[in-house]
Parts: sequence; structure tokens; C-alpha cells
Amino acid sequence: MNKLLTLYLFLTAAPLLKAQQDFKADFDFLWNEIDKNYAYFDRQGTDWDAVKAHYRPLTDTVSQPYYYTLFLEAVLRELGDPHTHLLINTDLSQRLLPSGTDLKVAVGGSGIVVLETRQNSKASSLVFRGDIIRTINGTPAVEAAKKYLGLFVSDKTRDLQLYNAANVLMAGDYRKPRIIEVQRDGETIQIDLGVCEFPKNESGLLSHEILNDNIGYIRVENSLGNTDLIKVFDDALDELMGTKALILDLRNTPSGGDSNVGMPILGRFTAEPKPYQTHYRVSEDKRWTEVVEPRGKTYDKPVYVLVNYWTGSMGEGMTIGLDAFGNNTVIGTSMAGLLGANYSINLPNSNYGLNITFERLYHVDGTPREDYLPGVMLSTQELLTTNDAWLTKALALINK
Repeated sequence: MNKLLTLYLFLTAAPLLKAQQDFKADFDFLWNEIDKNYAYFDRQGTDWDAVKAHYRPLTDTVSQPYYYTLFLEAVLRELGDPHTHLLINTDLSQRLLPSGTDLKVAVGGSGIVVLETRQNSKASSLVFRGDIIRTINGTPAVEAAKKYLGLFVSDKTRDLQLYNAANVLMAGDYRKPRIIEVQRDGETIQIDLGVCEFPKNESGLLSHEILNDNIGYIRVENSLGNTDLIKVFDDALDELMGTKALILDLRNTPSGGDSNVGMPILGRFTAEPKPYQTHYRVSEDKRWTEVVEPRGKTYDKPVYVLVNYWTGSMGEGMTIGLDAFGNNTVIGTSMAGLLGANYSINLPNSNYGLNITFERLYHVDGTPREDYLPGVMLSTQELLTTNDAWLTKALALINK
């Protein structure tokens, strides 16, 4: 009987031991890859050695892929960088920023302050700029946000990391509705935001039209990673070549995209090769500037670029490129502020995909892309009192 029991324990323990060994090996691979190549340790203020010392022993407590996914997500949250993330999730995973959220918030006083809501989302009709979120699902909001703050961040970067943590909190997970208590004009209001929906492309890859006074308008939807967009954009711009100015709306590009899509589009706005952004690969101490080549017939009238928090990654790159070209005006609020450029690898045992931010990106004037602000920033008054402050401002500047 004892031999049978021993055999049973061996047969049941062996798969568990193998899984834990694989998880530990994948953790080591992830930690080393980030240690060698991550580009923003100084900005984010993460003690990466302390992360290893704390989390590596905990791999012995994880026995299932579901919980290992959540475990690695907690490890990566130590960086406070939404651009470095797993390419897999569970129903309890926090949604990615900014594509997975409908709110942009910041910590202020005893609550979380709403700065912006995503256009056409459920939240945009329920929550407004200046609202103070006191609680979420019954927990004080600031206290809840601190659960998503890394354990090993420096005091100098704690406020920056808390800003990210608050936005991670408000994005929520994939299954639990977000019930918030909001203070507005002296009243306390309870609001059910539900589970955040992924941004929809109701108009396909883009929409375009000619507005009053012969002003062209193109709105790129969340499609900057789709190479089909290039021809669709060309066709739209060709129809608008006779307009006196163009409004290029990049407010629904949160998932970023591919420079193989963004650069050809930029090529329609210059008649000669022009630099559009600078790269710096920290691990190789290598710096270079990308140049956009002209392509097709150049649109040489003024361009007004509309941006907000849901202008992400490649959308941010296109924006700083158009700004660098000159003769263009960027209007809006601060963009997503996604850090640098990333690459994807697979962990060797679990085969989980992983994005790592490995290059810093800059406007050609030297401004870090994540710190870039529009030349025309919308005021709080404009955002509170105008139905579409971005479009209203653009039309006013064109017709001035």
C-alpha cells in the first residue's frame, strides 16, 4: 500500500514540479531580456534587481497557466509602462492602456479626477471632466489605485507611477463592471460604467468628407496597423486635394500600429525627404533619425491634426512627424504618452508573447515623444463648454 501511495504522489507531483520549473525558467528569461534591453529604467525608477529578488521565489507557488499569467502581469506592472506587456490575458487581467479604457484620470486630493473620456463610449455620457471619483466597487479610489503601483519604484517617480496605476485601475478587467461613486457640483452620484468596451471602427478604416468652406476632413479609425489603410487613405486624400485645408483626426488610434503604414501616409504631406522622429537604442548606445520619403501627389495646404489620450504609439509618431514637417498645427490634449518603440518575443516554455520597450523615441527637436504636447492645447473651459472642442478649434483657426 505504501508503494502505491508513493507512486501516486510521484505521478501527481511530477507535472506540478515540471510546471513550476518551466515557470521559473520563463521568469528568468523575461527578467533577463528586460534587464538587457529595456530603455526606460531611469525614467520609470524601477529597482529591477529588487523585482527579481522578490518575485522569483514566488514562482514556486504558481502551478497553473491562468495564475502564472496574472503573476507575470504583476511583475510587469513594476515598470509602470503599458507599452511593455504580455500578449495574452485572462478574464481577470487589467485591460491595456489606452485601448482598453474609456477614461483618462489623475490622482488629486482624496480622489481620482476625470481628465477626459473616450468619444462615443458609454462613459462619455455618464462621466465628465472635473468629476472626482471617490470610490470604485466600494473601495476608496486612491487606495484601490495603489494596488497597481509597483512595490519597487523610487520616491522620485512615485507620482508618475501612481498616475499610471490610477488609469490601470479605471480601465478595469475583462469581466467585472466598474461601479463608481462620483462627486460633482456638491452631489454624490453612483454610476455603473460596466466593463469597458474595446474601441469600435464603425466607419471602417477611416471616414472622410468635405466640410463647409471647402475644408477636408479625414478621421483615421483604430487601423494604423492595417496595411490596407494606405490605399484607402490615398483614395480619400486624392478626393480632398482641392480643399483649402485638411483636418486629420487621430483621436481613435489607441492601439498604435506599424511604421510601414504610418510612414507612407506621412509621405503624402511632403514633397522632399524629411526627418520625422529620432530613435535611441539604449542597449547599443545607438541613435538615428528616420526620414520620410515623398510619395504620390503632395497635399501642400495646411493640415490640422486632432489628438487626445487615445492617440497612441504610431498615432503619436505620425503627430510629431507632421509637427516636424512644418505648415501643420496639432490641436488637442496630451496624447497617450506610450513609451518608445517595442519588439515582441515569446517566452520559451509557456510560449507567451511579450512586448518590450527597447528604444526611446524623440521629436526631431529633441523632445521625448511621451512628453510632447500639442502646439494648440485646449483649455478646460473649451473642453467643458464645447460639444467637440477639437473640431471647433480647428475650424476657428482655419477660418481666422
